[in-house]
Amino acid sequence: MSQSNNQSNVTAHTQSPHTHSQSVKLAQAIQQAQKILVISGAGISVASGIAPFRKDPNAIWEKDITERGTFRYFIQNPADSWAWYHQRFSNLVGKQPNPAHHALKDLEDYCQSQNKEFTLVTQNVDGLHRQANSQNVIEIHGQAQYSRCAKVGCDHGAPQGLISNQQLDFSAFIKSKDQSDLPHCSLCQTVLRPHVLWFDERYDDHEDYRFDQAYEAFESADLMIAIGTSFSVGITEMALMLAERKQIPFWGIDLSQDPEVPLSDWLLGPCEQNLPLVINALKSRSS
Repeated sequence: MSQSNNQSNVTAHTQSPHTHSQSVKLAQAIQQAQKILVISGAGISVASGIAPFRKDPNAIWEKDITERGTFRYFIQNPADSWAWYHQRFSNLVGKQPNPAHHALKDLEDYCQSQNKEFTLVTQNVDGLHRQANSQNVIEIHGQAQYSRCAKVGCDHGAPQGLISNQQLDFSAFIKSKDQSDLPHCSLCQTVLRPHVLWFDERYDDHEDYRFDQAYEAFESADLMIAIGTSFSVGITEMALMLAERKQIPFWGIDLSQDPEVPLSDWLLGPCEQNLPLVINALKSRSS
């Protein structure tokens, strides 16, 4: 496993007996599995200083989840939609991966060394998994660093088109908040939109979401691990359905135990502490 990141080392004396036993139990499940699927949500980035989306006093969707988070709202009010997203995306500047992100990179390295398949599907658009050098990561809800044309079928729009935000100038819009100052597509002059999956859109709307690859990974997995997610979106509902149908282990990390979420087992507590503990347990069992 990777030795490049000392942040994923947590000493044994910080563990409660229950956390220690659950960490060892999950490490054993990982050793026994051949195809491991991890799905991460907003909770994994909290320790990096990024607010979660739900079930938190500071949740960014607290008041407007059903309003602003839709393509319908963007069409009605692109200026307000972009103003909200620009504020959100600007808060990502300078954020760094935390020990949970690095531990997942270590887990991927472990799986590679043991000829196991590893797939990471993230609901997050913050790019922190890529910053932590995770390789097989599917950003199923899009990427904050990209925009695209709002016109489907345009070469800069869905289902394939992407434009790096580094190529765009939002400075006039940031000052005016006027729709006329928003960047427009250089090909068809349609206003650009954030490259994110909205609540009234489909996972297969854009190839960059890589839904087909994610579904294949879910279908073939013999162990699933959910990290920092509230199970409130379609991809987690699909994961629960497939795990139940296939009768495979499905662990939850950094979650409050909820009897309405039928997981196999839980490792409760902060994932930036608990994921490194699992990696340490794997190292101990592999040595």
